[in-house]
Amino acid sequence: MKTAEEQNNIAAKQQTFQLRRRKARCLAMQFIFQMDMNKQCRCDQEQLSRFQETWLEDENQRKAWKYARKIIEATCENLEEIDRLLQKAASNWSLPRMSYIDRSIMRIAVSEIAFTEKKLPVIAINEAVELAKIYSEAASAAFVNGILDKVRKTLA
Repeated sequence: MKTAEEQNNIAAKQQTFQLRRRKARCLAMQFIFQMDMNKQCRCDQEQLSRFQETWLEDENQRKAWKYARKIIEATCENLEEIDRLLQKAASNWSLPRMSYIDRSIMRIAVSEIAFTEKKLPVIAINEAVELAKIYSEAASAAFVNGILDKVRKTLA
């Protein structure tokens, strides 16, 4: 049986991991948002380096960057398929009609669900909902949740 100190250390490491993943998702969302706003789907080394130099201000962000980059690259490489899945799930909405931020949040979540962390779609959806609560309008969290749940069911 583990001591209380060992259990606390494990809990602290798990919390650090979860916070780093959340930060990674936020960084990925920012990159994809910027890409979408600039009407370009470039995920080349120059773009990634420029973003990294501009936005990674502290050690926590630099540590989160590895996973953020994984999400970004998967999103860029699979953008057409991601958008097809989103469009299918959002039957009464066209992608251009959605806000840039909601579209960016959902793109990185679908990227995680379908191409990076396939085993835990519920976590990706919950994290996307949290990002929507922070960065988007009040009704967006429910909208994001509904669309992503339909995508999850399509992929299941």
